[in-house]
Amino acid sequence: MKRRVFLGVITGGLLAAPLAAEAQPAGKIYRVGYVSPGFGGPGIGLGPMSLAFNRNLRDNGLVEGENVLVDRQFMGGREDQYPAVLGALERRVDVIVVLGPPAALAAKKVVTKVPVVFAAVGDPVAIGLVQSLAKPGGNFTGVAFDVSPDIAIKRLGLLKEVFPGLVRVAALWSSHDPVGIPTLRHLEDIAPRLPVPVRAFDVRRPEDFDGVFRLIVSERLNGILVIGGPVNVVHQKRIIEFTASHRLPAISISRDYVDEGGLMSYGPSLADNVGHAATYVVKIRKGAKPADLPVQQPSKFDLLINLKTAKALGLTIPQALLQRADQVIE
Repeated sequence: MKRRVFLGVITGGLLAAPLAAEAQPAGKIYRVGYVSPGFGGPGIGLGPMSLAFNRNLRDNGLVEGENVLVDRQFMGGREDQYPAVLGALERRVDVIVVLGPPAALAAKKVVTKVPVVFAAVGDPVAIGLVQSLAKPGGNFTGVAFDVSPDIAIKRLGLLKEVFPGLVRVAALWSSHDPVGIPTLRHLEDIAPRLPVPVRAFDVRRPEDFDGVFRLIVSERLNGILVIGGPVNVVHQKRIIEFTASHRLPAISISRDYVDEGGLMSYGPSLADNVGHAATYVVKIRKGAKPADLPVQQPSKFDLLINLKTAKALGLTIPQALLQRADQVIE
């Protein structure tokens, strides 16, 4: 099957706040703040989500360095710094784009004077970002990600199809991620009807992985379901390396998980999700109010399978599942 190019997670380190935004003549350059939980920095370059964002800006007439300046802040998992970074950005930009629930919720508490566009969040109504999807109200709008907790059940079923011998699954989530909480509760509520029992592990910091991985091995769990959480997405290579070394099938939420060597994923494209946020920036630049811009929901959920990883794990993917996949990496 022909491989389609797709996009993944930002890489890099925490950037100091650029001063160039303040040096531009007022009214000539539109100033955009961009806050990501991932990594970035000088010498590393922009990751695929930033590139998708820039591409959509450019396609809509905003070219960085000409009529728009993007003030990027890559947090590298330092969630305690969100309030300070967002507060500083509000004083020097025209609009702020935030990626992920923790950044969006921090902005909700801090940012009151400029529009905020969120991306890569679950249900923005459930976590209190907006009043409704159709009429957000206030200064927030953006792009939702996994709105329904049933998506986790779908992923679990797909994992069971790939590995019928699944006995008990480790579900990686984060109590710092308000989207993961209702999803986990939903899993617990319908536990008797699940394909296999689920054991939840709270991964709030990168340091939590070592202890979680030891428990997965000692409890003989034989599959992994990634529910979400910024740490699990930003540091997904650690999950991929662990599953490879212990020959465990796993499914995650985003396409880049498969691109980096993970077995499979089911969900919207994170890069597309962030790229669509740029269209809101353009509309706000033209005078639209966030309160009047409906929250966009994902319309496409892609199933991706990495056949190379499947073979390394000793798995034979059913032909019927391969035919349903949106992309198969040979």
